[in-house]
Amino acid sequence: MKIPAGVINKKYLLKKRIVLILAAVLVMSLALSSCSKEDSTAVMTFRDAELSKGMFSYMMASQKAYVKYVFESYTSDYYYENGSYPYGTDKFDDFLALTMPEGEGKGLTYALNAYNTVVNTAKMFVVVNHFCEKYNLVVTDKDVINDIEQAVAADIDTAGGVVLLNEILEKFDANVNTAREYLYNMAKVDLLYDYLYGDRGTQRVADLLVSDKFGKEYRKIDFVYYPYFTISSETGERVFYDEQKKSDIRSKADDFFAKLQSGEVTFEDYSEHDDYARYDEGICYTSGTLEREIEEQADKLENYGDIAQADTGDGLYIIRLVETTNEDYLSKYDTVYTVLAKDAYYKYIESFYNEITVDSAVLSEYDFATYPPLVIE
Repeated sequence: MKIPAGVINKKYLLKKRIVLILAAVLVMSLALSSCSKEDSTAVMTFRDAELSKGMFSYMMASQKAYVKYVFESYTSDYYYENGSYPYGTDKFDDFLALTMPEGEGKGLTYALNAYNTVVNTAKMFVVVNHFCEKYNLVVTDKDVINDIEQAVAADIDTAGGVVLLNEILEKFDANVNTAREYLYNMAKVDLLYDYLYGDRGTQRVADLLVSDKFGKEYRKIDFVYYPYFTISSETGERVFYDEQKKSDIRSKADDFFAKLQSGEVTFEDYSEHDDYARYDEGICYTSGTLEREIEEQADKLENYGDIAQADTGDGLYIIRLVETTNEDYLSKYDTVYTVLAKDAYYKYIESFYNEITVDSAVLSEYDFATYPPLVIE
């Protein structure tokens, strides 16, 4: 688990009460708006769309709570396992002052990187809202709305009621409708993506680009596997062999590997070689998707038919590089397309950032390092 380098986590925001103090249910929203007022001063403007100071304050407080929660959780787990602190401190304020050693925020303090995350997310919102208005896109997915409203009800209950929830939000120039609007802004990001790059999108990525990326980044291996364990017929759990038997298995695997290299046997002969071996007809993979030991050896294979051994601790693999098929391409199409489409989508949104009017004077009032987190207790 790592401190996020610059992404407001939507799923986390939807599910974790400490981070996101949600709005009241739809039927209550009009009544609640009269209880407290959001600062409607425009922090950012893009054509006909605006992002208010209340919304920006709410996003700052939410991100501060999120980063603080992740830091404390990660630090606690790391200390428990290693007896030391991953960043040399268990103090959140000290952590925020540290400089990021890698990633997109390299050279920035963690506080400044988190602040930039909020600014960039705000820019994304104001651009997305403009285009949703332009294309008449409205969130109507019942599951999305239901998820929001269920979380709303839970957080109102945690706060001790709508009035207390509003009191918390007023500290950030916001109200429960600000929180509700934030969630719908997140949903609109997905809505616009589907409109532009979805199954019937107006800007779909060309199949030729998908095919090209698949050909460059995906490889395929098949393998013979020698497990160091058996499966208990009573519990269904792994029962590892003793060291002597593991040694015998490795010897059999080494013998089979040597015969493969000499051409004496083929992969298809594995079942005749011994009873321990198991064959898998193939895995189509890309970087970071296989077990580390297997992927390291697989990446060294240059020509179809080349073989290597990999020991993962739970067994020994004899892997062979094989050619990908059209079936492999079709099975990975959605995954590859989504990577390309998401990249194209966010670049498209970012291409409008230079048109956004930003009230720098208002933004200068915010310091992530000292800004209070939004927490419900």
